[in-house]
Amino acid sequence: MAPGPIFERGLYAILDLGVVGDRDPQTVAGQLLAGGCVALQLRAKGVPREEIRPLAEALRRDTQNAGIPYFINDDIELAADVDADGMREIIYDQNVA
Repeated sequence: MAPGPIFERGLYAILDLGVVGDRDPQTVAGQLLAGGCVALQLRAKGVPREEIRPLAEALRRDTQNAGIPYFINDDIELAADVDADGMREIIYDQNVA
């Protein structure tokens, strides 16, 4: 028998700080959670780790309270520090040879 899904089918939301603009990212995340997303990923390209850490920690608490998985984009250290459920990284721009 094949293993079951890690999380339910539904909206896998990506909170991209480059798209959020002037809106408060934690408010936007709250709207995504209230809308019923089944997982949340934080994407903060180019934002220094120490600058994004408070938001990353707050989103960890919010996703735990909502009972959904939480992922950090491209920063394994931050993902480990905030006890995220996983980390997403693109490898096509790296030489794997």
